[in-house]
Amino acid sequence: MDGAESPRSAEPTRPRLAEAIEEIIAELDDRELTLCRDRILSTQPATLAQIGERIRVSRERAGQLDNQVRRRLREAFENSALISETTRWVCDSVTHVADVHRLIVVRPEIRTPVPSVGISALKALAAVFGRFEMRGEWVLAPTAENAVRTVAKLLEANASPEGVVPITVASAAMRVSDEEAARWLTHRGYTIRGAHVLTKTSSIEDHAAALLGIAGTPMTLEAIRAQLIPKRTDAAVRNALVADTRFLKSDRTAWALSRWGLPEYVPIRRQIAKLITENGGSLELATLIESIRSRYDVSEASVRTYASAGEFVQRDNVVSFRGTTDSRGKSPQNTGRVFREGDIVRFRLKINNQHVRGSGFSLPSALATLLGVGPNSAKTFQSRLGPQEVTWASVQARSGTIKRFIDELGLQAGDLVFLEFRAGGEFDVKRTPPPGRGVRAALAMTGHSNSDDPALDQDAVVAELAHAVWLDTDAGLDDIRGVLTRRRELDILEMVDSAA
Repeated sequence: MDGAESPRSAEPTRPRLAEAIEEIIAELDDRELTLCRDRILSTQPATLAQIGERIRVSRERAGQLDNQVRRRLREAFENSALISETTRWVCDSVTHVADVHRLIVVRPEIRTPVPSVGISALKALAAVFGRFEMRGEWVLAPTAENAVRTVAKLLEANASPEGVVPITVASAAMRVSDEEAARWLTHRGYTIRGAHVLTKTSSIEDHAAALLGIAGTPMTLEAIRAQLIPKRTDAAVRNALVADTRFLKSDRTAWALSRWGLPEYVPIRRQIAKLITENGGSLELATLIESIRSRYDVSEASVRTYASAGEFVQRDNVVSFRGTTDSRGKSPQNTGRVFREGDIVRFRLKINNQHVRGSGFSLPSALATLLGVGPNSAKTFQSRLGPQEVTWASVQARSGTIKRFIDELGLQAGDLVFLEFRAGGEFDVKRTPPPGRGVRAALAMTGHSNSDDPALDQDAVVAELAHAVWLDTDAGLDDIRGVLTRRRELDILEMVDSAA
């Protein structure tokens, strides 16, 4: 080394935009600088009263100085070719909304801090000129309120009846990419699904309608629920769709928008009853299967199962009503106190003095039909306390005495019990559970053996309750309420309503 002093590294220079702003601010006196730093160019502006205390003037005088400094800064900024040109470029680059990071990529100098006030050059331009505003990482023009309102009106004008707008409509109007438009709209609280903006998602019904509007074709309950935010239970979604006239079931498991004009799905049991009635009381099984499957996506096995259970009987591949159960009043679904659980049929009975004394009693015709008992016929069931006979005398079915069960269980007049008939010809009498509230208590009042099982979630409990009152398991609470009302099961109806 020759002892010569090493040259200093060149001191990095500030980008010219921030430097130009700093030179203007340097012309301010102490009071004006305080106003500029603490109010005009501050991200948390002080009040005029606070400014007055800091610079030792009245609030009114602080207001006068505030106006003077703002005017002086604006004139100085406009007289600077660099500052005014950059401001025009920002305004030209922002149609309603723009991501500040995208602007910085093109003009990195706008993010450089102005030392004396501690904010970026871009924020200084926004504060002084008032031709655009900054909100977080977004630049909005001419004001934040105007930009938000304009975009909202744009979406409303282009939305489908379900509140769905293609994202390209928004991005074209904002002159940004689809991705940038989606990020801004998400920031504003809109829901984005693929290439669409959803403007109506405040309720389950609105959100579901929007999802169907995007799909343009029926969707299953599971598919709708999977896309809802926040997550909802199957029961909540099903009940919402059932109660809203915008929706209808277009198939056994599919939901559609009513405005599409698709035929509404009819439960298999009702389809069978209608077809049998229209064909004089009987119909070949093959014809029945073909007719139902040609209209709805149901399996042949399901049709066969329904066609040989409940109110229907199948003989020599011909389906007809079982006995005379083709009248509305003799349908199990419309007969009060008759319930099912799988292949178990239950009848809820209120013990009276005649039962206590050992008298026989009448049974509903629909129950007798389910048990295979008709005019001039009888059936004997086996129980732990001996045989139990059900007969058909004159015009109605009757059960033999149940006094031995009453004595064993210590029952009294006024107690409620279930007469339980199991597949294989087994009979039993069981107490009903104590009254409760909610759908699970309602299920217990049908005699369901697992109503208190914690493994059954709310959706499963609703499905089991629907099955118990002779509905399809995908029926909702509104369908269940309708059946309970027709059957005058007011106690169970009250339990279901209490769940709300």
